[in-house]
Amino acid sequence: MGFPSLNFYLKKMFVRELELIQSKPATIVSQVFTDGWDDKERERIVSYLNELNVTDDRTDVGKKYLYILPHYPLLDMAFPQIGISTGNEITAERGLGDETGEEVEIRDGSNNLIARDIERGYFCRGQYIITLLGNYEEIIWLATLCKYIVSLRQDELDGIGFKNVDISVADLKPNPELTPHVLFGREVTLSGLLVNTWYKRNSVSTTYGTGGNTEAP
Repeated sequence: MGFPSLNFYLKKMFVRELELIQSKPATIVSQVFTDGWDDKERERIVSYLNELNVTDDRTDVGKKYLYILPHYPLLDMAFPQIGISTGNEITAERGLGDETGEEVEIRDGSNNLIARDIERGYFCRGQYIITLLGNYEEIIWLATLCKYIVSLRQDELDGIGFKNVDISVADLKPNPELTPHVLFGREVTLSGLLVNTWYKRNSVSTTYGTGGNTEAP
């Protein structure tokens, strides 16, 4: 699994999934925005998604873009923005460098075993903060879709090593002295266990003799 970069992975996942949602917005909106939403509001959400251009390229300008960034939002850019930043990562539940049981044999051109790669790793308890800034309606809509995407793709996140994910949501009030206009903010925080792994190579010496080879660690 290596050392997953959740910031970049979540950025790509949100771009991909929001574009998929835009391919059938009426269907998804009717499934996600149920209790508390009426037909008129759902129609407005569908219209908003039809007009939106999702991008992770900061140089895109001139359209109604939703910028998805692998870090906190930037106030010198247009809005809306979704910024994905690391709250913290702390080693937890497994000692640093514990063996995981995975082993890979390394052989030379003559198929002689010359080394074994032993996988080592640790769990860290991580927190990743998805900050959304824009006008209050679009941010509520987009935050709801972010929660939907994370819930929908739990198995995918588990597959890259982000496990036991919890979701929490809180509103923000950006400092008006620091923003060019009135903004509404909402944070969707993901907390869970992240698996970090690497391979340590152990050389194997081979002695040739009559009757076969012997291996020594």
